[in-house]
Amino acid sequence: MEIFNYDNRSLRLLNILESSFSVQDQYILDVLKVSSKTISNEIKSLNELFEDCAYIENKNSNYNLYISKLEEYLKRKRSIYEANINFDSSKVRLVYIFKRLVSSSESTLIDDLAFEMIVSRTTLNTDLKKLNEIINSYNLVIKGKPNTGIQVVGLEKNIRIFILENIYNYVYKEDIFDKEDNTFFDKVFEKYKIDKQAKGEFFRYLTLSLDRFANGFYLEFDENQYKELLSNYAQPFIKEISYYIKTKYNISLSVDEIKFLAICFATMRVPTKINKIRENLKYTDEYKKLVQEILEVVVYEYGLEFDTSDIIEEFIYHIYFLMERLRYGVRYNNNMKEKIKEQYPVSYKIAKTASKVINKKYGYAVSEDEISYLAVYFETLLNKIKLQTENLNILLITNSGPAYNKLMINEIESLIVNSQISAYTTFEKVDYSKFNIIISTEDIKFDTETPVIYQNEILDKTYLKKEINFLQYINKMNAPSIRGMESVLLSSMRENTFFKCDNEKTYSENIAIMIADLINQELVDKNFLERMRERERKSSMIFEENVAFPHTINKLGDDLIIALGVSENGFKDNKDLKLIFMACVPEGENNGLILAKTYDELISIIKSEKLIIDISKIENYDSLVNYFIKNTNLYR
Repeated sequence: MEIFNYDNRSLRLLNILESSFSVQDQYILDVLKVSSKTISNEIKSLNELFEDCAYIENKNSNYNLYISKLEEYLKRKRSIYEANINFDSSKVRLVYIFKRLVSSSESTLIDDLAFEMIVSRTTLNTDLKKLNEIINSYNLVIKGKPNTGIQVVGLEKNIRIFILENIYNYVYKEDIFDKEDNTFFDKVFEKYKIDKQAKGEFFRYLTLSLDRFANGFYLEFDENQYKELLSNYAQPFIKEISYYIKTKYNISLSVDEIKFLAICFATMRVPTKINKIRENLKYTDEYKKLVQEILEVVVYEYGLEFDTSDIIEEFIYHIYFLMERLRYGVRYNNNMKEKIKEQYPVSYKIAKTASKVINKKYGYAVSEDEISYLAVYFETLLNKIKLQTENLNILLITNSGPAYNKLMINEIESLIVNSQISAYTTFEKVDYSKFNIIISTEDIKFDTETPVIYQNEILDKTYLKKEINFLQYINKMNAPSIRGMESVLLSSMRENTFFKCDNEKTYSENIAIMIADLINQELVDKNFLERMRERERKSSMIFEENVAFPHTINKLGDDLIIALGVSENGFKDNKDLKLIFMACVPEGENNGLILAKTYDELISIIKSEKLIIDISKIENYDSLVNYFIKNTNLYR
């Protein structure tokens, strides 16, 4: 959240660059809402400020932050904070108010606080209202009594978590430890093989703990509360640090403080090298089962079966630390949240479904920041589905001679790894039915149902890969594509699966009408409606506000069938709903590739309100195809 940081463009820019190794320039422009020239000037100034300790590079439309001297970089970054202490800024005032109130055990009179800050009582009251809204999610509240004053009311742990996540860099501008301390800490980190990612965060916890404890602000955990933290894998490390603090500074940290320091390790992000903590941290069977439940719900709701073999351990660790963050009230700040939501919409939706499983089972509300991080894992799993290629038997027809022949074969092999390529001339007799795809440099007509891609001798590799990938979707559907139309939705639809819905009837009634018609056409089995009703009882299939995606197994036929129901004026029980894309999924097949593509297309439709409204007005299937050809990029 960092409410102080985000008042300054330079700090926002640095936080974005710190959160990812490489950031696209367009993302920075979109988030900061400034021109490219402004960003260039900002980066030039920052590079001058950081000089020999850090450097921001702009290469191939991507920005990269390189830090060579971390401590010096942090010191100079803090100087940006200090330069922005100005009570003309609302956010700076909010930070000052919170720091002032939690630094005193006594109530503070509003008039005294307004005098300190040189602002009016009206301005201060407005700020107090804003601050109360911000700290409310931490179960903190500013309360007051006339002639007595105001104070922050809430648990000390929550006050500390708020400081760590929002205003730490403002409150603690300087390192409180000397060179001797840091040398000792480095040795202890090395001794216990603590992941370096945790080092900076631990110092924040330790600094805050020492400051608050030394000034009489004590944690008050119940005797058995958080007792599991005392057996945390980092306890030997924490105890050695605590002993050093006691010996040098004569400060004996309480058991509650030891628990607080352990929260740092219990709630951190997945370490960069899992093997460093594997021997110390054993994720519980409880979290293994939770991951299994999440994956089962995803399979049920989306029909997507993921191959998790190469990331399952890391995913379970991520869920482990996520659950620990939720348990101890620690929030994960994801600066890439908006970018992830925009670029990985299907994965983000799946991650939201996973968050609902957690909420239902444990009662925790998972933040958008955490959902975005989960989406990264699901995007990795989705990509594995999309990159799956069958052993394609490809026929190359060319009269161009051996040099071009060899070049084209090599280029096709580089595009499609699992492929067998046979090359023939037009003068040779070939059984086309033995091949999945024909690539031809000769402009001739082929008497075959095998799809043909026409190319020049110098292959257009981008186009070719796109075509082959799409043909794989079509092959899996066992259905011909509309010539020139790169759409699983439309290629799975027919004139007799297009429906004009009755806006005087409910969504459920229209579903029943559509399915009854499909049953009469012998396109779906007689129990299809019953299975669809069962799915609806367990989980709503309203994909987004205006679009529904009811789907279930069809035990009749081997083809994916999409039925589209449109209603310009919505439905009796849902006026916002305009489109019903009903998927009849063939039984016994791994349809992940087709469904992944279908979800991508649905998302592209959902993003455009105009597209939804226009489609809802269409009268028949032919008009639908013509509309897509003229108004979308699904026409190749």
